[in-house]
Amino acid sequence: MVFALLGLLVLQLTTGLFATDEIFTEEPLIHLVSSDTASWLTWLHKTNFNVILGLVVLHVAAVILHVVKGDNIVKAMFSGYKYVSAKVTAPTLRSPWLALVVVAVLFAGIWWLWLEPVVSFL
Repeated sequence: MVFALLGLLVLQLTTGLFATDEIFTEEPLIHLVSSDTASWLTWLHKTNFNVILGLVVLHVAAVILHVVKGDNIVKAMFSGYKYVSAKVTAPTLRSPWLALVVVAVLFAGIWWLWLEPVVSFL
């Protein structure tokens, strides 16, 4: 989640440098791209913001779920260390088919929400 959020923040920063509202505000690097590209980057900038908000909500919900289950990971997020019992077992995937379905649904959702308008726009 950390890498996803950092990557999306870099994308947000980069697309914001080329964004325009086509009325009053133009960002500093708008003169380097065409108006169609600027419009597409502005759309990506606005859409990416909603994706970031969704991932932040998902991240906070996951932390709350861990705390409710008794796994206090908030302290580990700040200190960088998580104390575990002496008996540590490797996690096992109980249902690989469930994992496959979850990944497929996530991929389809990303395609539908993010990439499909881009493909139809081009």
